[in-house]
Amino acid sequence: MNQHSLIAGARYDFSELDVLVAEDNARMRRIFGTMLNGLGVETVRLAKSGNEALEILSAATPDLVLADWHMRPMDGLTLARNIRQSDDRIRFIPIIMAAGRVDQKEVTQSRDAGVNVLLLKPVSVSALAEKIAFLVEDETSFVAAPKYFGPDRRRRKKGYLPPDGERRKRLV
Repeated sequence: MNQHSLIAGARYDFSELDVLVAEDNARMRRIFGTMLNGLGVETVRLAKSGNEALEILSAATPDLVLADWHMRPMDGLTLARNIRQSDDRIRFIPIIMAAGRVDQKEVTQSRDAGVNVLLLKPVSVSALAEKIAFLVEDETSFVAAPKYFGPDRRRRKKGYLPPDGERRKRLV
């Protein structure tokens, strides 16, 4: 299936993406899988927990992780922190965090955990597609600091590279 998604006037081919969904609710896992398949994503890996997601990540390198914030026993923030503190093979993977509601404190927590974008539930296909398209187009560099590794939150002109030249791997 070579389906193209039309988002804000631009066409995206998500068929080559490999997406890991970490969601403890079986129904939401199926919904996310169906949405991603509907957007043309052919490889969708489903994990029932943050722990299972880390097991999958030990053997595979998906292009994107979509995680639920409120999973048990390991929540999405802990999963994000584990990914960001991992080796270079997976630490640059973009992370979308899905949550039922968030306040400013939770936005700050997700930012500090290295999450790229938040996705509010209930999720629509168009909202999910827009977040994926944003990550495909995003040229955000990553920052390595003593207490943080993750996307650079500073707004800079495109083309900015940190002094060491590291840049997040592109999805497409």
